[in-house]
Amino acid sequence: MYNASAALTRHFCSKHGISCASAYKGAASSGVVVLSSAVKIKGHQHFPNNSHTDPGINWNWSRYYGLLNPGSGGGGGSTRILDTFESNEGHFTSTPSYSGSTTGISANSTAERDCAMSKVGNCSEHLTLIDNAANTSAWSVRFLSGGGTPSSNTSVSRNGRVGFWVFVAGSGFSVGVGIDDSTDGTERSTQKAIAANTWTYVEWDLSNAAHWNSWVGGNGTINAANVTVDAIWLERAHTTYSVNVHIDEVQWRPN
Repeated sequence: MYNASAALTRHFCSKHGISCASAYKGAASSGVVVLSSAVKIKGHQHFPNNSHTDPGINWNWSRYYGLLNPGSGGGGGSTRILDTFESNEGHFTSTPSYSGSTTGISANSTAERDCAMSKVGNCSEHLTLIDNAANTSAWSVRFLSGGGTPSSNTSVSRNGRVGFWVFVAGSGFSVGVGIDDSTDGTERSTQKAIAANTWTYVEWDLSNAAHWNSWVGGNGTINAANVTVDAIWLERAHTTYSVNVHIDEVQWRPN
């Protein structure tokens, strides 16, 4: 039933120019739960003024999303969503300037859950990066996950990929991740350039040494069987403009 329904829905997405990534992928419910109009693919129970509650409490929306978006970095199969930002900020409760490794931005920079813009579902994490007027240093933002403490983060297998959706309302940015490798410190990923004003999915293979550089106590490769996300890194040459960044669906996918 899931496969047949997903195949039909993918056909209609293609025919009518609907993004299958706009599908709901949260928890099932037995009653009416109205979702934002930005969520295009959902059940009867997700619309207002409706007495129908199908597909109901037993429908696996995460599985269905994965069938609608095979291989697209979104929640299918045994993918683990680390942070959705649907109900709270998850592991990302620090300010952008909190880490002592962050340079170039002001302590007035903010991070907060934002339900006015998202890639998946209703909400994302919204960073407002403000220049530090006291210097002209390049921006290098270590946006901490779980305060950068392994025990405060979710452990995932080395045999997989870590990724997320990102939207940057400005040019010249690149993004990366830091990984706490329990055997030998913290590794940093290579940086990926991000186009302005569009959602982009980025990910790095934890088992591929070409994706990693040594950082604090690291050796440029991930050796531990299980690791945690230390931070998301955002970098840009110095600018005096404030820049808005949105992050959504931080996740791990198996290789």
